[in-house]
Amino acid sequence: MDTEKLRDYQDRCINDTLANIKKGRYQQLISLPTGSGKTVVMSNLIPLIPSPNPKATKVLVLAHRIELLNQAKAQISKYNPKLTINIEQAKNVADPLTTDVVIASVQSMNSKDTKDKSKYRMNKFDPKLFKAVIVDEAHHGVAKTYMRIFEYFGVLEQNSKTLLWGCTATPKRTDKESLDPVFGPVSFHLSLMEMVSIGYLSNLRITTVDTDEHLDEDIYHEVIIASWQQFAARKQRTSTLVFARNIQKTEDLCNDFISKGVNAKFITSKTDAKTRTKILDDFKDGKVPVLINCAILTEGTDIPRVDCILLTRGTKSEPLFQQMLGRGSRLHEEKQDCLVIDFKTNFERLFDGMMTSQDDLDEQVNSKKKVAKKAGKEQISVDKYEDNFVVIHHYKNLEHMIDQRQKLKEAKEQLANALVGSKKKNKVIAEPSLDGQAQKQLDGLNVSVRSFLVPS
Repeated sequence: MDTEKLRDYQDRCINDTLANIKKGRYQQLISLPTGSGKTVVMSNLIPLIPSPNPKATKVLVLAHRIELLNQAKAQISKYNPKLTINIEQAKNVADPLTTDVVIASVQSMNSKDTKDKSKYRMNKFDPKLFKAVIVDEAHHGVAKTYMRIFEYFGVLEQNSKTLLWGCTATPKRTDKESLDPVFGPVSFHLSLMEMVSIGYLSNLRITTVDTDEHLDEDIYHEVIIASWQQFAARKQRTSTLVFARNIQKTEDLCNDFISKGVNAKFITSKTDAKTRTKILDDFKDGKVPVLINCAILTEGTDIPRVDCILLTRGTKSEPLFQQMLGRGSRLHEEKQDCLVIDFKTNFERLFDGMMTSQDDLDEQVNSKKKVAKKAGKEQISVDKYEDNFVVIHHYKNLEHMIDQRQKLKEAKEQLANALVGSKKKNKVIAEPSLDGQAQKQLDGLNVSVRSFLVPS
């Protein structure tokens, strides 16, 4: 067994899980940010889970992507070399009798048995032989495919002593459907900011570039590249990962980077495996400074040297947002921090929920009947311009963003009170302090660059 020392919070997470089992709580949800080593926690927890009966010694691990299945197998094998660990996915088959840990694809477990169409593939496993069902990316856990597996293994039954243990970077879902009926309230939580503050994740510097929603795409790409050149390339950031909305926009943006003399590459679902591997290897080795992708590098990819992330697509999904940020939050000897440039107001939509602490979660559990207004929902338009514009904010870290967002909120409230019936007489938008080189870079784009005045 690997003797690598666990981090203190990983130890606490395992101990809390075992303590909850002793209290009779067999449905648990763990919330840890991307890059915190959730699979390491899982791997070390497995041999410590008590068996409800002498025969129940096996563990089922569920995931929804092959990359996650392979990652789980590698880590669990590393920490538990004496256990027989097999994957149940597509042509990969785990023997139901000899396998100690079954790492299964949710899709494959729900597929029909090839010999008996009245049965599912999961039916070959005897639920009475399992002591635990572990769910990676547990925010998917209320989907019908997951629920069918839970029902078959009996983990949702009232008197079940088979552990159902879910881990996720965020306990929230985009559709707002609660995970509580499946896992219960969050039993262990550590936020991204807490992980950064204790030195286990890289600091994130944040620049938000809020563009007019009607900005032409060619101008939008110019803004993206100009922002990257000013705030990343000139600051000696060497490894930039770009998230784009769809395949066509991924290719177009890559071509625009190349037209500016940048050695950029792109990968999408249409990129063949050999080419994808070559591009990823070159990016990891520092041979490619800019890599643009569409829905490929959100999960199951570890590239610690990434020191800049461009969010050129928007999302309402907090899990997806966390995963994108997670690609730059890992520590690396060649970087001091990671710059995140957000062009689609993702932080505005999702930042507050992402910073939730354990105390906040406890308060939410204790006050379920109270409905809190979402921060930033009631924003006041204090001025309007007919031309295109860009609003730029810089934050040196997550704590700075919290402080500045609060000041911005207060400033907007003060301005709203002062502007009643006289909005045009009050200037609330001003030129930012960009250096001459930056202004020159943005000149000629038919774009006015402005920034909200925020009290210092």
